[in-house]
Amino acid sequence: MSDERTIYSALQGGARERGALPLFRLVATALRLVRRAAPRELRVVLLAQAMAAVALAAQLLVGASAARYLLGPPPLEPDRVAGYVVALVVALVVQHISQAFVTEGQRLLAELTARHASSSILDATGSADLLAFESAEFHDLMQRAQVAALSRPVALTTNLMQMVTGVAAGIGIAVAVVAVQPLLLLLLVATYVPLWVMLARNTHSLYRFSFGATPADRQRMYLAGVLTGREEAKEVRSFALVRFVRSRFDALYDRRLTEFRDLSRQRRRRAMLGGLATAVLTAGVFALLAGLYVAGTLEAADALVVAVAVQQLGGRMAVISANGAALYESALFLDDFARFTALGHGPPTIVDVSETPSGTITFDHVSFRYPGGTTAALDAVSLAIDEGETVAIVGLNGSGKTTLAKLLCGLLVPTEGTVSWGSVRSSSRSPSWGERSAVIFQDFVRYFLTVAENIGVGDTTRMSDAAGIREAARQAGAAGFIERLPDGYDTLLGPEFEGGAELSGGQWQRVALARALFRDAPLLVLDEPAAALDVPAEFELYELIRTMHGRRTVVLVTHRLASTRHADRIVVLDDGRVVETGTHDQLVKETGLYAHLYTLQSQWLAAPEADDARVSGGAQPHDRSPARRAAQPAPGRTMGR
Repeated sequence: MSDERTIYSALQGGARERGALPLFRLVATALRLVRRAAPRELRVVLLAQAMAAVALAAQLLVGASAARYLLGPPPLEPDRVAGYVVALVVALVVQHISQAFVTEGQRLLAELTARHASSSILDATGSADLLAFESAEFHDLMQRAQVAALSRPVALTTNLMQMVTGVAAGIGIAVAVVAVQPLLLLLLVATYVPLWVMLARNTHSLYRFSFGATPADRQRMYLAGVLTGREEAKEVRSFALVRFVRSRFDALYDRRLTEFRDLSRQRRRRAMLGGLATAVLTAGVFALLAGLYVAGTLEAADALVVAVAVQQLGGRMAVISANGAALYESALFLDDFARFTALGHGPPTIVDVSETPSGTITFDHVSFRYPGGTTAALDAVSLAIDEGETVAIVGLNGSGKTTLAKLLCGLLVPTEGTVSWGSVRSSSRSPSWGERSAVIFQDFVRYFLTVAENIGVGDTTRMSDAAGIREAARQAGAAGFIERLPDGYDTLLGPEFEGGAELSGGQWQRVALARALFRDAPLLVLDEPAAALDVPAEFELYELIRTMHGRRTVVLVTHRLASTRHADRIVVLDDGRVVETGTHDQLVKETGLYAHLYTLQSQWLAAPEADDARVSGGAQPHDRSPARRAAQPAPGRTMGR
């Protein structure tokens, strides 16, 4: 059993609903995120907020002192009155200037935080091992993390800064209230406890709803992609699927809206109860203030200042509550973001990088099972591929051919057993293994980049090697049609972008083949490389593979048995096991699976001519012209993957 810690293993048992998270921990998480994104800008904003809070406190304290003086016994001193006015004006100017820094700083912080969050998502996705993409939990968590990264940083930064502003201003007001009557401050803070409880419960219920809705939301987004995707458009219209797919999309959306309406009613009831409780308690605070004034405990000036402070503090408490709840909501979602971005930072696997993979590639009792799979894709496979050897891997659908190819390239790590290249063991965290292998899968990527870039991504360290790119294109049989494109190798591919050119399926496959050849790696794995090629191009491809003999280790995964004739060895897979090995001539003479499949393909290839002979009664000779032969299906069409 492989002991390597993968992202998939880290997900096991982790994607489940969590209980309410402490607000202070979430605020700390939010602050760390913003600090990493923009440390200097955060310091500027926090300093400006502190200055604004000091200025507000100064206004209240100076105002209280001025009120006592103005309501006191005459005569009044003009210089002292002027001093109060100047102090209030200075405090007001400082507050406005500080607020300007806070407002613009918040906008910049939001942009920088969004950029940092998006980059972190891409980093985590790029570091994910291939097995993680086979997991529904991984895709659910990534979906929530992506949504959080796109929308939450801006809201989080704004809410965080406004909450800090409210707290700072509230502290300033509280100082003024405490100076007059500490009991009033405690009572005023207590009035907002019901509101805070309501907001916390409403926020967490929204998160629970969003967490549970993630799988259905991903299905809905997938269906929207089917209706709007370019590649899907042909089949959707050919089979008149618009109404069917749209009905599935609408059903998922209707279910979401029904559940959201129920949630909204619950949140509305809580909000009404919380608001009513806070209003009643606030009225009680004002009644107490009036009672203290009537009883003579508070002077008129103090009562006036406290009344203003209570009103101001109430407003700040409302801001703190609203933004605290919004921050809690954003932070709950960002907890998924933090969890996803942390997946790629598990304990590193110890890999010996002092040696370069070379020599014989050995599979030693290798088994592999995909997440959630009921059977093993490969079962106790033992196999050795010598350096410079050309090996063909054949088998029926589901026999494990592509899985074996992924293990060969180090993209997957065996569930049991080991894959080694010389003295180096395969690992999904071993860069040296991947650097020395090149692979082109049947479902290769069509990059909407220039032709040169499509080929150059095979080895990004040589992207500027124009001569190497052209040579790879020539070897892949792509140079002719590339040179006829409007801008040659600088032509943008992909009609989805302005000026982008489209290629045929076979032309795309030649470009992908050129990409693998450009890598110039000692191990070349070709997974159905001729699936979209015409007969002449397929012939050229296999001639090219013959010329590589001894220079590269070539592994050809194919269902076209005629293409295996010149392989040094053929490995036949069936139900994840190696059932036959040998050359084409050796295997055809036996009565095993390979011989049976080759016989079927040969009979199928000859069938059209036999039909012609039966129709003509044998009077007309078979048409063996080059045009007729090119029109016939290539050998192996009956075999799937």
